[in-house]
Amino acid sequence: MRKLLLSLSTITIVLLSFFILKLKQIDNFYKTKGRLNFIVYSPQFYVYSYDLVNNVDYLIKLETNLKFDVAGGFGVYEVGSVGKIAYLEKNNNILITSFSGLLGLPIDYYFYNDINQVYRNFPQEKISVLGLWDVIALKSNLGFAQRIYFLSKLVDINKRNLKFLSLNRFVNEEGVIEDDLLANDLQGIFYSSNLSYEDKLIVIYSWNYLAGQRISKVLEGIGLNVFSVNKSVENSGSCLVVDNGVEERSKTADFLVKYFNCDYELDLQNKDDFVEIEFYLNNLVEQWR
Repeated sequence: MRKLLLSLSTITIVLLSFFILKLKQIDNFYKTKGRLNFIVYSPQFYVYSYDLVNNVDYLIKLETNLKFDVAGGFGVYEVGSVGKIAYLEKNNNILITSFSGLLGLPIDYYFYNDINQVYRNFPQEKISVLGLWDVIALKSNLGFAQRIYFLSKLVDINKRNLKFLSLNRFVNEEGVIEDDLLANDLQGIFYSSNLSYEDKLIVIYSWNYLAGQRISKVLEGIGLNVFSVNKSVENSGSCLVVDNGVEERSKTADFLVKYFNCDYELDLQNKDDFVEIEFYLNNLVEQWR
């Protein structure tokens, strides 16, 4: 019995240590990235961007009847229809890629109650922050450790004032959001000082230009330096990030690897090439085009 209790104690300590390490890794990633960004797919559609460095937080309201180009080659649809598309395609990541590409902001998480619902012309409600119970009860792409981390941050975040952003002024006569006008207006708002200070020159390689442009917009939206989007041969393998001429992984490359779930290579020989990071989209193209 004594040995069993000792074994259980050891297992508990190991699991707890692993969990604490996991939380620390999550915290380090978001502090480097600078912001925690998430969407709530509901009749009142919101995009939240919380600043973990300078405490400058934004709430972006998207009217559900506004139209935009949905990532994945689906064309122009209303904001309130994207969840339905994701449901039919059995790919909730469409929420991430579509709204990240629209706003030039790397969305981390989504929350929803009924993703199969199409939201149109719902009455306006008072703007509210995401509550602790919402994080627990709503469906999300949060893992267990990420949910605990999110809850710990939300306690502090909800005490702060949110700056409200509306996109209505970027909508044309057909009710479509003008991407270029929006990108220019939001430029600089979501910059990550921890990443932009490296000023790494990035070249994106993509066999689909629209996918490259959409991802370029996201990277430039947080202050990364994208030199160009170059044509590559079609490749369905894992996306790849190559650090050129450095001896250890740069923060910029580390962000790309972790956010987009890519493979990584360190090229020590390529010290004379002006391109510091090569980003091969490969399997990301179908999701982001």
